Amino acid sequence: MRKAQSLSQAEMAAKIGVSTQQYGKYERGENRIPIGRYTTALEVLGVANGSLPGFSESATGYEIAPLVKAELQQLLDELKGDLDKARDLLRRL
Repeated sequence: MRKAQSLSQAEMAAKIGVSTQQYGKYERGENRIPIGRYTTALEVLGVANGSLPGFSESATGYEIAPLVKAELQQLLDELKGDLDKARDLLRRL
């Protein structure tokens, strides 16, 4: 969304009050973005709260939509299976 509006990471970082390096970490998912900064980023991008795909606003904050939640659960199940296979392999060594 940032790129679609022709904003650089440096410009976006300045608008939400963080360093370019920190903003890059948010974008890459290396650091979690605090809700206040997230809300500011949404405002900068002209996005209404709760209108992002996969998220909905509730009385207590944002919740993951059921479809996204199911996809995450499937990925976690696959990861667990892979870890179990690796554990079995290590036991054989």
